[in-house]
Amino acid sequence: MKAGRFSTTDINIIWRYVPPISRWWIMRQLKRLFGRNWICIFLQDPDNPFYYETANGERIIPPDRMVTDLGSIPRLFHIIISVIGFACCYIIHDFLCISKKIEGKPTTRKRVDYLLGESIFTLTKDALVRRFLVHRGVRCLAWYQWLVGKGW
Repeated sequence: MKAGRFSTTDINIIWRYVPPISRWWIMRQLKRLFGRNWICIFLQDPDNPFYYETANGERIIPPDRMVTDLGSIPRLFHIIISVIGFACCYIIHDFLCISKKIEGKPTTRKRVDYLLGESIFTLTKDALVRRFLVHRGVRCLAWYQWLVGKGW
């Protein structure tokens, strides 16, 4: 597997708590979508934009204020697979699942999931087991987000 390139791994994420019972309609909808009491909002830095350049030279730039769940990893696996450690990879993957395009060209879910593995390889080349577990989990469980395509 070839490695791509991140422009930076210093990203801005806002964590927001969603009360279990909220008067605001949008908060109830976010709680329903996430199934959790928190959400993450990715903020793009205008001075140092975050992007991922694939091994083929394609550039993927997620938009500012994108809502993401980072990695939907069960708590049992948090010891092996970090939700925060691969945040850059998860943001790129979530964006591609929503847009279904790379540089304006349609792409497949298989390619998007492969790029998640490639981006994890880019961050840490020795994480073979973690990369395999994340990739298998995504291949098995991310079909719903791909079909719905509305993001988190």
